[in-house]
Amino acid sequence: IGGMGPAAITNDPLVRGTAEGLMAEIAAKGANRGEAKRYPVMLCVALELFLADAENLDYLRFVAGAMLVRVWSTLRFDDTKAIAPAAVEDLGTYIRFELERAKSTGPGRKRQLVFAYLSKAAFFVVPDWLNVFVGMLSHGPFAFARDYLMPLPSVGLDGVVESMADVSDVMAIERTVLEALRAPAFIRKAAGVAWSCSPKALLPAGVGDYWSTHSARKVLPSLAGALQSIPPWEVDQLGRWDRGGAADYTQSQADTVRRIQDFVSSSLCELGSWYREGELMKDLMEFMGTRS
Repeated sequence: IGGMGPAAITNDPLVRGTAEGLMAEIAAKGANRGEAKRYPVMLCVALELFLADAENLDYLRFVAGAMLVRVWSTLRFDDTKAIAPAAVEDLGTYIRFELERAKSTGPGRKRQLVFAYLSKAAFFVVPDWLNVFVGMLSHGPFAFARDYLMPLPSVGLDGVVESMADVSDVMAIERTVLEALRAPAFIRKAAGVAWSCSPKALLPAGVGDYWSTHSARKVLPSLAGALQSIPPWEVDQLGRWDRGGAADYTQSQADTVRRIQDFVSSSLCELGSWYREGELMKDLMEFMGTRS
């Protein structure tokens, strides 16, 4: 049926598109089947330190920043496929990400704008990580005009190709980032705690497969849900972006999301008293056992 040559059914754009979509879905599920596992807090700390270190390859730093945006804004990777850097807006105390989505399918489908929000006060240990990432979107090789967030890397990961990275690309790239992370270390000083990267790798080789492109958006709801002072109905707002409705509703949602981000961030100094990762670590150790 398939045949060979230009007329082969495998050269049909619809068939190829369907096949590529299935391959992307398989890659997204990977070896770790079932519900996506959230990133541990220390992994998020390592991502911030990696982004802040100008000695690391710029492309991998950019990917680390995009992962952190998904963590704090509760975004799926598919959401970032609709974020144009030119539409990322600085509104003083927070950044607003504009996402253009199709409202329906088929010919003549309508587009709608939705928004995601990220407070500038949301961080684990590097207060200016978001400014660093937004700066990369504004200047340098990542500032080229496009209607998506993640470009492909150049050979050697020292630059970009002006084409969109799809989910299978991002899965492989994020594994590279995860396995390049160094274990965070800190020193207590009179002025507070100073964080840095140790020479030791955070993860053994192959363990990056434990997480998927859905892992980042699991972090903030998990942290917020563990804080008893945040009402469950406010936690449920995370990841449910406004649909361009009335201005007062849009502002109310933005305020709620930023308030949760700020409160979680300010509570991290006492993380050990209200947040546990025992079950996550147990599952991770079992996964590591399958790779040894």
